[in-house]
Amino acid sequence: MSDLRPRPQYGEYASSEERLAAGGLPLEASPPSPDTRIDPALLVAPAAPLGADQPGAKQPGAKPASYDPAITAGLLGFGLVFLVTSVVPASLDFAASAQQAFTQLDIGTFTNVAAASSMGIAILVANSVIYIAAAVASYRRVRAGKRAFYIPIAGAVLAALVSGVLASIVLTGDPAMIELLNKR
Repeated sequence: MSDLRPRPQYGEYASSEERLAAGGLPLEASPPSPDTRIDPALLVAPAAPLGADQPGAKQPGAKPASYDPAITAGLLGFGLVFLVTSVVPASLDFAASAQQAFTQLDIGTFTNVAAASSMGIAILVANSVIYIAAAVASYRRVRAGKRAFYIPIAGAVLAALVSGVLASIVLTGDPAMIELLNKR
């Protein structure tokens, strides 16, 4: 019987040992042992960015929690209600508010009415500008998918500081307050 197959070239039909002995084709890689196999899930998962190897670390570009826009809107709403119900009436009649404070503190009669009227308008304008700036900045950050809840809080703190400074300028300039401060 003759072999109808063509004569093997380059070790095509040779066993692994024959190929190794002949220095021909390289041996096929033997299957890896179970302890050295790579988990296929690790091949699919993207590599973690630098600095994100710690538990709870934020991924770069990660969106804020879904409750941030709701909290931001709630804080802005609360700020608007406070502005309309408290700041506007007190600022438009700042002289009456100052007289009420003087009466409650038993300081005397508030007489710096002209300065109080103009300073009340300044307080109202400052609070309104700060509120609008906080609302616009919050809106932009929410639209960009970034945290924004701290912007209305920072705006409220800034508005309180500005209002306090402006009000103290008028209140400490009143003759009754000056007399009280000189007595103490």
